[in-house]
Amino acid sequence: MSKTFFSKRSDMFHYAASADYDGEYIRSANAHVVDGDIYSYSTKVAMFDKDREMILLTKHFYSNTTSNTMSEIRRAFDHFKRFYVYDFDVNDAWDRLKGEVKIHSKHPATRRTDREYFINTLESFDGLVEWSGKNNKHVKSPVYAKAMEIVEKYHKEIAEKERRAQERWAKRREEEERKRQERIKRTLDIVKEYDPGFYAEPKTFRECMNRKEIKIPVGWMKEHHPEVINNDSYYCKNELVDFGRHYNYSTNSYEEDFTYRQDGDSYSLLRKISRWGGSYGSTPDILVYEPEKKLLKTSQYCEVDDTEGHVKKLLGLFLKAVDEGKDTSFVIGKHCGPYEIREWNANEKFLRVGCHCFLLENLREVYQDMLSAEENKNKTCWNNYIQMEGV
Repeated sequence: MSKTFFSKRSDMFHYAASADYDGEYIRSANAHVVDGDIYSYSTKVAMFDKDREMILLTKHFYSNTTSNTMSEIRRAFDHFKRFYVYDFDVNDAWDRLKGEVKIHSKHPATRRTDREYFINTLESFDGLVEWSGKNNKHVKSPVYAKAMEIVEKYHKEIAEKERRAQERWAKRREEEERKRQERIKRTLDIVKEYDPGFYAEPKTFRECMNRKEIKIPVGWMKEHHPEVINNDSYYCKNELVDFGRHYNYSTNSYEEDFTYRQDGDSYSLLRKISRWGGSYGSTPDILVYEPEKKLLKTSQYCEVDDTEGHVKKLLGLFLKAVDEGKDTSFVIGKHCGPYEIREWNANEKFLRVGCHCFLLENLREVYQDMLSAEENKNKTCWNNYIQMEGV
């Protein structure tokens, strides 16, 4: 004996859509299926034909429970061809369409919702005609021809309104971008006036990492560019300059300043000193070495302690293998602190360590800083030895 009750509605609908279902009465919470008709409570919400894999779904709106039921039906019958209809009988759909044609012929719709309802009414009737599988006599009537004419007109009106709306949005975006570029230019002029060297061409990756922001005293701004400040709220009208009020613990007082953050941060500066083109789809990070602490830092605020010199030794072997054209696969799987070396891309010239991506040029610069720090340390030790021995 086949199962007639399902604890889950979704299971019942999937069973109804399967080859095992043979039209028998099956039910679940708040819904039941019989002879290809699906009911939510006592309301018919869908009809399906398994042989032709077609399903009619109501376009009416009901309660939240019925809306959830409709979602479960769509998921279960997702491989069926769907038709959304207002009526499940083709004659009722024809009567609805005739009434709409009569109204819209005398009073064309001006609201978008009314036009869309008329279009949906015609689509509902066409779906029922295809569902019936027979040549419907109403399709050849003058009323149907008038309905097609009205729908074509409404489609053109909707398309024209969308086109005009797109043009308005395009003009608005163009004007906003123009104003934004003007504000950016004004900001850059202010920053260059305050510190002419701030935009000097970077020569090292360390400069890219350190040159992130500049603080302009509010007094200087009031003196040289009072037009930028709103005197009532101290709100800076320029989007690339943030007005800040912070507490200085050394002076036990509040201080105010304007902070300019470079647009694009280290990314735009990297393009100036490297050949990286970004074709791999990953923005490179910046790696720097602090010799005093023997610490490696990244632009993502990650740190690796290299007091024992493991990273320096591994980096030296890797760069030597790259320069001599030898196999570099020995570094894959090695660790730099907690980060694993995952990939060396010889085409793009970068090394992927954990979630970080470092350019080969950056790695060479870091290794040179490590060597320079070691040489300086040796020189200092030698000078101290000379002084101690009195040579």
